[in-house]
Amino acid sequence: MSTLVVFLTNGRRECLEKALASFDEKVTPAPDVSLVKVVDDSGDPTYRAWLREVFGSASLVSVGEHALGYNAAMLKIWELARSYDYVFMIEDDFVFNREVDLADLIDALDDDEDLAQIVLLRQAWFGNEVKAGGLIPALIEMGKNFKIRHTNMGTYLSHRATWSTNPNLFRGGTWVEEHPWPIGDGSEYRFGQELFATEPDTVCAYWGNGEEYVTHIGERKGFGY
Repeated sequence: MSTLVVFLTNGRRECLEKALASFDEKVTPAPDVSLVKVVDDSGDPTYRAWLREVFGSASLVSVGEHALGYNAAMLKIWELARSYDYVFMIEDDFVFNREVDLADLIDALDDDEDLAQIVLLRQAWFGNEVKAGGLIPALIEMGKNFKIRHTNMGTYLSHRATWSTNPNLFRGGTWVEEHPWPIGDGSEYRFGQELFATEPDTVCAYWGNGEEYVTHIGERKGFGY
């Protein structure tokens, strides 16, 4: 069984440095350079030179010569994911504030064939989330349902509300081949809607019992979302 850890970045060095430091501190097992890649959509030669120093040339994946946007970056991640059983994806503007054992997430995903993704919950960010008192309460106000599941690996909240590219573990290999990432703007939302519409038993999950595992630290940068 193979697992890829992939960081998605578009030029925010200060954010990525914080993300890497918190990953080293909070995530078990510690990152192995042979299993870690960084997908860069900055289009900035100076930034990419720094990424080569940190990750090594073999682990740097450039989306294009120039910045091509979120959708192109996700298509690149989907391309990489075909070669691995599982992918743990982190956007560069998230830091970990709780300990996470990747083996537990992998075992939980492996244990339930209907579970497509496990996301680490972030703090309330958008206005409706702040008003509702959290991301999950906001989704509940929108009519979404959550089911708590206790397993030997840990507790998680399963749902059919949304697919998220916040820090998350998802299936690679044949699963991504059978579920191509959509082209064009709004791809994250459209991917989730298509997934739930065509697969009535498929669910996603937030790890834990509603506690926040990560903190979003950066304003949105880039385009093509």
